[in-house]
Amino acid sequence: MESSMLASLVMLVLGVALAALNYWAGRLMGTPFAVPTSRGFRVLAALSGAFVIVSLFVRAADLEWAIIVCAAGAAISYGLGSVLHYRSTHR
Repeated sequence: MESSMLASLVMLVLGVALAALNYWAGRLMGTPFAVPTSRGFRVLAALSGAFVIVSLFVRAADLEWAIIVCAAGAAISYGLGSVLHYRSTHR
């Protein structure tokens, strides 16, 4: 395994661990909305995460054009999700 791929996987694991810790701390504090209720946001955030994970495998396959597609897909899907989340919470 290439060292940059290993570093990417380590960063992914750390990111997931921090998100889980944030969720756990929110639940302990009694935050009723630890996870956004907007289904559209959750779906698009998961899609964005999927693009990031796929980009790790695309990098290992040396398909540099696909990395750009994955980056654009992640940015666009998360951006659209943030708009949906904002609209669902600011009525």
